[in-house]
Amino acid sequence: MKEKDQQLKEKDQRLKDKEQTVKEKGSKETRKARILNQDANKLPLALRSIFEIYQAPILKELENEGLFGKVFTSSDDDKNQSDEFNI
Repeated sequence: MKEKDQQLKEKDQRLKDKEQTVKEKGSKETRKARILNQDANKLPLALRSIFEIYQAPILKELENEGLFGKVFTSSDDDKNQSDEFNI
């Protein structure tokens, strides 16, 4: 009986930990969305700079996740132009 009670307590703790993690992730996503959706043009220059500093890593993370689609580099553009002229 003690062993079963211990297992139930451990399972309950794991569920609580998972629930807390989900809440924290949701809170983090809400914070990111708030930062990205802020219209920085309406802010004074100093605050605008701060928002850009906060937005940069969020945008980089989204880019790394591939949410912007294919990102072309200058070398990709050079290849496309050279292909156009090789008819």
